[in-house]
Amino acid sequence: MSKPMMEKRRRERINNSLETLRLLMLENTQNEKLRNPKVEKAEILESVVEFLKKEKDHQTRKMFPEEQKPTLAPHHSYHDGMRSCLFRVSQFISSKSQELENNAFQASLKLSESPAVVSSLAPLHMSPVVAPGV
Repeated sequence: MSKPMMEKRRRERINNSLETLRLLMLENTQNEKLRNPKVEKAEILESVVEFLKKEKDHQTRKMFPEEQKPTLAPHHSYHDGMRSCLFRVSQFISSKSQELENNAFQASLKLSESPAVVSSLAPLHMSPVVAPGV
């Protein structure tokens, strides 16, 4: 494929993604500037950045109720950041350990349902060994 054709496809992908962003932002923000299909690309991107910042702020407020809201003091923001990080890590570990438990349980069910595996796990019955000449 020629370079001009590759560049044209790249620009089309960018423009399609920007149009999708414009429509999504129009639905979620009611920004009147985004009603114009010919709005500048920079305007779309600025709208997305502003929206994401507001969402992040909203999530922070949900995570820290008013009485626990991070303060501007450096040691408080450090501790709040650590608390947030540890909370996220504990959620991640909890979700992964739950996945491991589910996987182990499913594996044990599969093993118990397989007749070949069950029979191979059955205790071996050995006849007594008799010494020669006894």
